[in-house]
Amino acid sequence: AGVYDGAPATITASGNSAAPVRVIGETGAVVKTTGGSALVLADCTDVAVSGLAFEASGHGIDLRNAIGCSFADCMATNCDSGVCTDINSLFLTFEDCKFVNNRSCGALTVGGTNPRFSRCRFDGNVRFGIDNEGGNNGGYAPECTNVVAYQCIANNNGTAGFWSGSSGDIRAENCLAVGNGSGTADANRGGFVFWRSWRLAAGNTARNSIAYDNDGFGIGRGTDENADCHVVNCCAYGNTVANFNNIADGCFTNSIATDPLFVNAAQGNYRLTSDSPCVDAGTNQAWMVGTTDMGGVNARIAKKVVDIGPYELFTQGLVILVR
Repeated sequence: AGVYDGAPATITASGNSAAPVRVIGETGAVVKTTGGSALVLADCTDVAVSGLAFEASGHGIDLRNAIGCSFADCMATNCDSGVCTDINSLFLTFEDCKFVNNRSCGALTVGGTNPRFSRCRFDGNVRFGIDNEGGNNGGYAPECTNVVAYQCIANNNGTAGFWSGSSGDIRAENCLAVGNGSGTADANRGGFVFWRSWRLAAGNTARNSIAYDNDGFGIGRGTDENADCHVVNCCAYGNTVANFNNIADGCFTNSIATDPLFVNAAQGNYRLTSDSPCVDAGTNQAWMVGTTDMGGVNARIAKKVVDIGPYELFTQGLVILVR
């Protein structure tokens, strides 16, 4: 495997759900360009991309009228945004991908419906981990609806880890936002920020998630905003402005402002200790059945009740060795 360095790689082929078009990168394969986006999927359906890294002067992955496409074990770095979706892109999935050190956002969901991020990392991006706000030629495009993040980590992004604005919505479940917000003085910065939702997007939800040590607020609506924002079985602690911000009556359920007791947060180990108040403190969801946690090994529900956060505490039972 090597480095492709040239014009944007554009794919317009289509497959189907039973037989997708597959783009597979060998270990070390990189697609990069200084003339736009690294990979463009345009007017295509059911393309499955895996194992590729992207670097670009534009976006890493640029999706234009892409439907049912998937990405696994990919990485986008040193791009404008790691991935950008347009208004006509639908039902996209990203699993075990990394969006790191991009000049704007890890993921910019300008429009479309149902992009899903599972076990993804959004680290060190200049503005946002996931930005669901949109914009088109100076005006606002319809934001993406039903952005879903399962077991994702947003760390050290300049403005916010998970950001939703205007008519868009984000549902973050078993996610972690840590150390975000230090790159701006914007009052609406921090971990999970549901901002400028003046169209009353009802789907904004943080469930079973942790906001820790963010410069700003941990979880909540933007200052003076009035959109729906649901906070369910979450933990927020150590955030500089507020742990929970501007959350409406009736939208705050079983959530705590208590130290989650990570194994070693200073070293980036965000697994839970056995004494953590987040152990067995979440609310089970249908998507968890048969899945693993962020680490890809432990079952998502180790006992009867899921843990809060992206990692599940695994406690080994009694072992009797007979020789």
